[in-house]
Amino acid sequence: MFFLLLATIIDLLVPANSMKKYIQFAVGLILILIFLKPVFYLFHIDMKQAIQTTFQEQQDEIFEKDMVKNNLKLKKK
Repeated sequence: MFFLLLATIIDLLVPANSMKKYIQFAVGLILILIFLKPVFYLFHIDMKQAIQTTFQEQQDEIFEKDMVKNNLKLKKK
């Protein structure tokens, strides 16, 4: 409720120029996330944990690729 009021005030205060559509886009994305928060709770999705897990998986893949490259270099020597 508070965010809707704040979004309306921001929309009224921003002058009608090329930046207004980007500000409206950002406010819209935040509003979507606010509405999706109960869905995340419903499915017990911990966003912090999900993000950390994704980053850890990416780091592990990079590490594995580096190991393979190093092994190939050693075999070439």
